[in-house]
Amino acid sequence: MPDRRSPGIEITWIFQLNSLDIQTNCIGDPEAYRRAHLMFIACVVVTVLLSLALLGSAAAKLTKQPKLVEQLTGIGVAESQLPQLAMLEIAGAIGMLAGLKFAGLGVLAGICLVLFFAGAVIAHLRAHDKDIAGALVLGLLTAVAVGLRIATF
Repeated sequence: MPDRRSPGIEITWIFQLNSLDIQTNCIGDPEAYRRAHLMFIACVVVTVLLSLALLGSAAAKLTKQPKLVEQLTGIGVAESQLPQLAMLEIAGAIGMLAGLKFAGLGVLAGICLVLFFAGAVIAHLRAHDKDIAGALVLGLLTAVAVGLRIATF
């Protein structure tokens, strides 16, 4: 008898896939399973918050918000470079979110973002600009997300 199920793509939730990996690695130790599962949930939360912040920052650069343009041109960033910086942030956000499914991609995207924000902090410091909080916080949040993703491989 022919299979009557409709052809299509079966969608599998990230949590279910990761849960199977965690179960395989934590056989016989329910406490280790619980810790690993909670760590992956923390990874998802941090990654989603980071991605939202990155997309918000990119939107501000693409719409050329006056305060942001003034601040960035004050540290030596040309206004014509704002779309390129925004695209890097968008690519980083996509990479981090995809990294929830493909761990290596998430780690790679996170490392690139940490370097991106380290460059931003350095640019602010070289220009004697004290307003480094945004770049510093996003860089640290990215480092936390990378650490969590490595821990939940």
